[in-house]
Amino acid sequence: MPAFSSLQRLVITIAVLASFVTFLDGTVVTVALPAISEELGGGITTQQWVVDAYLITLSALILLAGSLSDAYGRVRIMRIGLIAFGIASIAVAAAPEPITLIIARALQGAAGALLVPSSLALIMATMRGKLQSRAIGLWTAFTTGAQLAGPLLGGLFVDLLSWRFVFLINVIPIGITLFLLARLQLPEHPRAPASTGGAGCCAQSASEQWCSHSSNSRTLAGPRPRSGCRA
Repeated sequence: MPAFSSLQRLVITIAVLASFVTFLDGTVVTVALPAISEELGGGITTQQWVVDAYLITLSALILLAGSLSDAYGRVRIMRIGLIAFGIASIAVAAAPEPITLIIARALQGAAGALLVPSSLALIMATMRGKLQSRAIGLWTAFTTGAQLAGPLLGGLFVDLLSWRFVFLINVIPIGITLFLLARLQLPEHPRAPASTGGAGCCAQSASEQWCSHSSNSRTLAGPRPRSGCRA
C-alpha cells in the first residue's frame, strides 16, 4: 500500500487536531462540573446546561456547517471555526457567572460544528481509495481517543490547577492547527464536485459520529434534557 505524501500527512494532522478539540470539549467538562458549580453557583441546572448548551448547538448546526464548507471552502470555514472556537474557549474560561458560561459554551458548540465536517471533507478531497480509508480510520481513532482523554485531562487540570484551564488549554492545539493550515496550499472550490462527496456528505458521517459521542457525554454527565441526537 502506498504511503501518505507530505501533503496528505499535513491534511491528516490538521483534520485530527481540528476535530480533536471539538470532541475533547464534549467530555472534558464532565469532571469539572462540581468545581464549576461550587465556584459559580447554579446547582444542577448550571451543570446540565454547561454540557447541553455545547451538545445542542453542535448537533443542530453540524449539517449546516457541511453546506457552508461546500459553499465557501473547507479551509476558510475551518479557519473561521478555529478562531471562533478559541475565542469562545477563552470566554468560557473567563466566565464570571453561570449565564455567561452557558452562552459561551453554546457559541463554542456552534464553532465546533464548523470544524468537524470541514476536517473530514479535507481528507475526502485530497485522498482516494485505500489511502482515504486509512486516513478516515486515523481520524476516527483520534476523535474517539479524545472522548477517553477528556475526563482524564479534565481531572488533572481541576485537581492541580483550576477548572478554567480545562478550556484555556484549547488555545494551544488551535494555534498549532492555524499555523499548519496557513502552510496548506489547496485549491478552493466554491462547490465540491459530486465525485468528491462534498463537505455536506461528509457532515452526515460526522453527524453520526458526533451523535454517538454526545450520547456518551450525556451518560458521563448524568441525566439531562434531550439535545436532538438519540441516545
